[in-house]
Amino acid sequence: MMQGDSARSDQDPAAAVPDAQQIEGRRILCVTDLTPRSAEAERRAALLAKQMNAAVLFVHAIARVQAQRARRKMFARAHMQLLSRADKTKVHTQQGARVSVRHGTPIQAIIEAAGEWQPDLIVMARPRRHTVDLVLGTTAERVIRATHCPVLVVSGKADRSYRSLLLATDMSDVSVHVARAAMSMGLLEQAYTWIVHAFQPSYHGLLGGCRGEETPHRQQWKSALSSQLLQKMSAEGVDLTTVNVVVEQARPLDAIQKCLQGTQPELLVIGTSRWFMLKRMLFGSVADQLLRRADCDVLAISPPVRVARERVGSVRPAAAAMAMTGRSASA
Repeated sequence: MMQGDSARSDQDPAAAVPDAQQIEGRRILCVTDLTPRSAEAERRAALLAKQMNAAVLFVHAIARVQAQRARRKMFARAHMQLLSRADKTKVHTQQGARVSVRHGTPIQAIIEAAGEWQPDLIVMARPRRHTVDLVLGTTAERVIRATHCPVLVVSGKADRSYRSLLLATDMSDVSVHVARAAMSMGLLEQAYTWIVHAFQPSYHGLLGGCRGEETPHRQQWKSALSSQLLQKMSAEGVDLTTVNVVVEQARPLDAIQKCLQGTQPELLVIGTSRWFMLKRMLFGSVADQLLRRADCDVLAISPPVRVARERVGSVRPAAAAMAMTGRSASA
């Protein structure tokens, strides 16, 4: 089934989003600017709709113009183009595809549509870089902060399901949430998965040896961390026969980039912290830098709201635990 949304009125011809409560199963929101740049994101949304048995909503934003005639013409053209995208997508999922054209900036359109559609995943092409992004962040970053919904930034080809995946993790409950979310989307079913974990002992020289030198203590530490990660993944139902754990004594960003270069995955899965914007403005969060630098697709997953709130009251205990166990990767 395919549904096209009609205009609300002559004064506000933005297409209404269907009631999410009427949709059985899961929902994907795909953002498109209707240019070739968004084509791979549209195809990836269609592939994921099949994996997740999800309905897809294609959203496009057009600039506000004063002339009513010009507004109607722009709306009608964009609406027809979106319907064509939806028609191609409906063959992939029984849940069908919908479309919505909205006036305003892309970020406004996405946030409004996400609030109404309540998607399980937002899919978009890698945003173009602008000078203002240095202050406000890219559209992808702002969507992550505003919606607290998993956001998939697509930059690679979308001609098949992901076959290789890199999951950046630490020992926190948030990382378990990230792995669980990736599994629920069916991303781990057909992909070989590398799990990378970075650690830095709190005290220099704790593990002995020079930087990069494999000492017995360092090997023992890595082995223990690998075992803990595998136990956590196994408890979540991950098939360990298609998993390889990489433990690096390095900064999280360095460890992830090293693993990206060595494995060349099609998808990188990362978690974002509750303080994503604050970290970015002060010194650049790991998630922010990976969204900018990674050549592959990037799936950024925010912590669940409940965990995010609990973290506010547990900053000091977490810092104390870190002093005992060593710093771990955090996006």
